[in-house]
Amino acid sequence: MSSRGKSRAATILELFLDGILLLCFIAQAFVLGCLWAYGHLPLPTEWFSQRITQQLPDGVSIRADSYALTHDGSIQLENVRLNLDGIQQAVFEADYAHAEFGVAFGEDHYFQLKEFVLSDGQLLLPAVYSPSGKNSTILEQIALRLIPVDGAITVDSFAARHEDIRLRGSIHWSLPDRSTKPFKVRQKADQFYKLAARVLREKTRFEGLTQPTIFFQVNSSGDQSLNVFSRVSSRAYQGKRLEAKNLALDATLSLTDQTLATKSSILLEADSIEAPDYKVKASYLSAKVKREEWEALLKGEWPDMEVVAERLDFEDISLESPRIKLSPQTFPEIAFSGLTSGLRGAVKFSGSANPQTRTANIQAAGSLDILSAIPEKYTEHLPAIAINQAPYYNLNLKFDQGFVLRNAELRARMDALKIEDLSFDHVRFRSRFRDGKYTLDKLYLRRDWQWLDLGFQLDSSSNDYALTLKGFAKPYDYNPILPRWWGSIFEEFDFEQVESGLGDFVIYGNTGGEAADFYFGHAAARNIGYKGVRVDKGELFVRGRGPYAEVYRLNARSGEGFARGNIQFASRLDEVRGPMSVRLDLDTKLPLSEAKKLFNENIASILSDFETDALPRTILKGAIFNKAYPEFAGRSYIDITASCPFPVAYKGIPLDYLNFDLIGREKMTYLRDIRLGYAGGEARADADIMTSGEGPAQTRFQLALKGAKQHQAISQLTTLRQKEKKQTQDDNTEDGQLDFSLHAQGPVEDPLKMQGFGSMQIENDTLYAIQLFGPLSRLLQNTRLGFTSFALNEMEASFALNQGTVRFQQLEINGPRTRIEAPGMMQLDDFSLAMRVSVYLFGNAGNPDSRIRRFGDLITKPIPNLLEFELTGTPEQQNWRSLYDPRKFIPQF
Repeated sequence: MSSRGKSRAATILELFLDGILLLCFIAQAFVLGCLWAYGHLPLPTEWFSQRITQQLPDGVSIRADSYALTHDGSIQLENVRLNLDGIQQAVFEADYAHAEFGVAFGEDHYFQLKEFVLSDGQLLLPAVYSPSGKNSTILEQIALRLIPVDGAITVDSFAARHEDIRLRGSIHWSLPDRSTKPFKVRQKADQFYKLAARVLREKTRFEGLTQPTIFFQVNSSGDQSLNVFSRVSSRAYQGKRLEAKNLALDATLSLTDQTLATKSSILLEADSIEAPDYKVKASYLSAKVKREEWEALLKGEWPDMEVVAERLDFEDISLESPRIKLSPQTFPEIAFSGLTSGLRGAVKFSGSANPQTRTANIQAAGSLDILSAIPEKYTEHLPAIAINQAPYYNLNLKFDQGFVLRNAELRARMDALKIEDLSFDHVRFRSRFRDGKYTLDKLYLRRDWQWLDLGFQLDSSSNDYALTLKGFAKPYDYNPILPRWWGSIFEEFDFEQVESGLGDFVIYGNTGGEAADFYFGHAAARNIGYKGVRVDKGELFVRGRGPYAEVYRLNARSGEGFARGNIQFASRLDEVRGPMSVRLDLDTKLPLSEAKKLFNENIASILSDFETDALPRTILKGAIFNKAYPEFAGRSYIDITASCPFPVAYKGIPLDYLNFDLIGREKMTYLRDIRLGYAGGEARADADIMTSGEGPAQTRFQLALKGAKQHQAISQLTTLRQKEKKQTQDDNTEDGQLDFSLHAQGPVEDPLKMQGFGSMQIENDTLYAIQLFGPLSRLLQNTRLGFTSFALNEMEASFALNQGTVRFQQLEINGPRTRIEAPGMMQLDDFSLAMRVSVYLFGNAGNPDSRIRRFGDLITKPIPNLLEFELTGTPEQQNWRSLYDPRKFIPQF
C-alpha cells in the first residue's frame, strides 16, 4: 500500500479513538455533573429492573420507582417492590435500597450483585394466606444487608418489627443448583406464607410480653431445610396468673417441608418469675425442655422440663438452689421431681400438681432446718427451739382443691435438739395429718439416760388434741414445754438419784384453751425423793380436768415405812405460778425425822418435840391455800390422826405409846383424844395451840394420868430426872401407883408461865420413901413408938399453877392411923418450897369414940404444936422448922 493510503488509515483510526475518548469524557462529564448537581446519576429504571430480575430465581421480579448511581459507586433504589408470579400484590416493599454491583460478562447479564442494603421495608402477607382474609403486614421497618456468595445468599444484619415484637438476626441461605434441580419459587413461597400464617395464629403466645425481641440465626442446608437458632427476650411478662422480669427463651429449630422441629433443648431464663395466686416466686430461674418434648410444645401442651433457680419461695417456705423436673404429660396434672438446698441442708422431692384444680401430691426426703421456714405467727407461742444439726425428714403431702392440706405423713430424726434450756441427744418421730386430724404416732426422745415416747393427735377443724406420753425421765425437766399443772404436780419431787422408773400419761384438750380438758397417767420409780424424803419404791396415778389435777393412789415405800393416799391440786388460769390450793389425803408410816418434812412449818415444829426409833403411823387430811389469793385467807386446814404403839419421847419425857388427833386451822391447832402411856399408866389429854402471829404461841390443855408407877413417873420427868436418880437407886421401896390430872394454859415455849390447876393421888404402902418427907420419916423413926406404927400408904393433893408457882391448897398423906397435911407452894424455876406440914399421928385411927382414938388424943393433945412444921429449901436441901420449940422435943438431925 502507498504511504498516502497508510496515512489516511492512521488518521481515521486516530479520529475514531479520539471520538471514543471524547464520548467517554462527555459521559464522565455528564456523570460528574449529575453527581455534582443531584448527588447521584439517574439510571434507566426498566433496564436495571430487568438486569436485577435476571439474577433472581425464576418467578421473582423486582421493581423500583428509580435507580440512581451514587458517588460511592452503589446504586440507590427508591420504592422497591418485590413480586411473585401468581400473586398480584407485591409481597415486599421498601422505601430505600442500596445495591453494589460488579461487572460480569455472561450470556444473559452484565452485572453481578455484590451487596444489597435495604431499609424501612415491609413484608406483606397476601390475603389468600392471611388468617383475617385481608392483605396484612408480617414485618415492618425491615432493615437488612444482603451479600450474595457462591451458591448462597447471606443476610448478616437483619432488623424488623411486627407490632411490638422486634426481630434481630442473620440469614445464610444456600441456593440450589439450577442445572440439576430448579428452584421452585412459588412452591417455597407457598410454604413460607403458610408457615407465616401459622406463626401469626400462635402470636397470642407472646401476649403479656413487654416489647419482646427475637434474635435469630438462620442457615439453610443442602436439602433446603432451615436451621434456626433463636432467642426470645423481654424485659417483663404480665399474664393472668404469672409475672416475670428479664426473661429469655433459647431454641435451635429446623424447618423441613413445613415441619418445624427442634435440634436442641429449649432453655428459658428469667431474673424473676412470680405466680401470686399460687404464692410462688422464683429468682434467677432457668428451665430446660428436652428436644423430645417439642411435639408436645407445638400442640400447646406443657412439655417435660427441668427447672433450676437460685431461690424459690412457695407460700411461706423458701428454698435455695432448687432443681425441679416437671412432667405435665397428663396436663393439667403436672408431675415434678428435683433437689433443693437451703435451710441449712438439702432435700430430694417428687410429686404432682394440678394448677387448675390446685391440688397436689408431694414426697420429699432430705435434711433441712424446717423450723426456720415456719412463719413467725405459728412459732411466737412455741418455746424456743434450736437445732444444731439439720434433721432428716421423709415427708408425704396431699393437697385438696385450693391447695388445702388434706393428708400428710412425716418421718424425721434429728440429733442435738434444744427446746428452751432442755437438750436432747436423739429425737425420732412419725406424724400424720389426715382429714383435718393431726396425729403424732411416735415421738421418741433420748436425753442421757432419760427417754420419752410421745404421741399426739390434733383435729384442725375443732383444734381438739390428744397427747400420750410414756417414758423414764425427770418430770420437772420438761416444765418449760408442758402445761403449768405438770410442774405443780412434780414440784416437790426429787429425781436426781432415781434408779429406774416408767411414766405413762394421756392428755386431752383444745389448743384454744388455757388448760387441758382431761389428763390421766401413771408413774413408778425407784430411789426418788419427795420433800426430802427418800423413797425406795413408789408409784402414783395422775388425773385431772382443766386447772384441776390430782395425784391419787400414791403408794411409796421407804424401808419398812410407807406413804400412800391422794393429793389434789386446783389452779386458776392467771399469772400466779403454782396451784391455788393443795388438798392432802395421806396415810404414812415413816420415821418422825422424815414425816415432819412432809408437813408445813407448824406441824413440823410439833413433830420435832417427839423422838422415837419406831415408825409412827399418821393419817393426814387437809387443804393448803396459796397466799397469793387473799380471798382464801384463813381457809387452810390440816387434820392428822397419829398412832405410835411403841415407846416415844416427848421433849425428853419417855412415853410407852402415843395416839392423838390433830386438827390444824388458821392460827389454831387442836390436839384431841390424846392417849399415851407413861410409867406404866395411861393418860388422856386434849390441847389447843394458838398462833396469832403477833406474840408467842399459846396453849391450853388438860391431862389425866391413871395407874402410873409412882417412882418411875416422877423420876422420868425431865426436870426431876437427875434429882431423883440417886434416891431411886438407893431405895428398895415398893413402887406405888400415881394418878395425876392437870388443866393449864400459857406460852408453849415457856411452861413456867402457865396457869392452871390439877390434882395428884399416890397409893403406896411405903410412902415414907418419898424424899419430900425424908427427914420427917427419920424423925418418926426416932420416936419411942417406931415408924411402923404410923405407916403411910396414900397421898392426895390438889394444886393451882400460876406463873411458875405451884400452890397446894390441899396435900394429905394418909395411912391407916396417921394423916399428914402439907399445904403450901413450890416455885418451879428453882424448886424452892414454902409449906406448912402438920402430922396427925392418930388422925385416921378408928372412930372418934374408940379406945385407940382416945389413946391417941391422950398422947398428942399435950403437945399440939410438936408435930407442926415449916418446910422451906428445896426437895434436895430441905429446911424444917418446928412451929413449937424443936430444941426441947426434937433430937438433932
